[in-house]
Parts: sequence; structure tokens; C-alpha cells
Amino acid sequence: MRLLTGSRSRLTALAAIALVASPVLSVYAAEWEVMSRQGRMQFVLAPKARAGDRQFFERAAKALCPSGQVCQVMFWTDRQYVPSRTPFTDAQLEQLAAQFNQNPSTGFVQLLLPCRVDPNPNRCFK
Repeated sequence: MRLLTGSRSRLTALAAIALVASPVLSVYAAEWEVMSRQGRMQFVLAPKARAGDRQFFERAAKALCPSGQVCQVMFWTDRQYVPSRTPFTDAQLEQLAAQFNQNPSTGFVQLLLPCRVDPNPNRCFK
């Protein structure tokens, strides 16, 4: 019985360490839902209240993309438009809230929001 209690204590301690070591996941993960994946792409539902919140999308993407791996995360704020696979419909593309791309081998990291939200041509898509 003592061994079981000790194991449970160690597991609790490890869980606490994981939460402290990963505050992005613990705080923000409840705010998004990965609806589907296709290869290295993840199709994610984010809260409507976060549409246009660049900092939110940056944190979410960094939490969803393993460091050192090519990754693409695409966010929608309306469940009905989140695709299950490509190609996307015109309606799905019109409703896209953010797109994150990462390629560690080239150093490329980019978060784009719709130009109607962020009109900077270097940080938006049409």
C-alpha cells in the first residue's frame, strides 16, 4: 500500500511540474480545440472572442507546434467552417481567422491574420 501511495505522490508531483513548465498549455489550451489534422497541418477551432487577437494565436500555435518540426496551424472561430481535410472551400477560406507556419530548418516562422483585421501586408492574407 505504501508503494502505491508513493507512486501516486510522484505522479501528482510530475503533473504539477508539467503544469508549471507549460503555462501556455495550461492557461490557453482550454480555449481552442484541434478539430482535425492532415499531415503536418492542424485545423483548430478558436473562440470568436479571440478573433483578431494576435498574441492569442501566437501562443496557441507555439503550444500546438513541436519545436524543431515543420508545422502549420490554421484557425477558425466558427465550428461549421473548420475543415476536416484539404482542399478548402471558398467559404472555409473566407472564414479563416489565422494561419501559422513554422519551418525550423529555414528559420521561417509566420503568423498571418486576415487583412481586414491586420492590414499590414507583411502580416496578413486576403
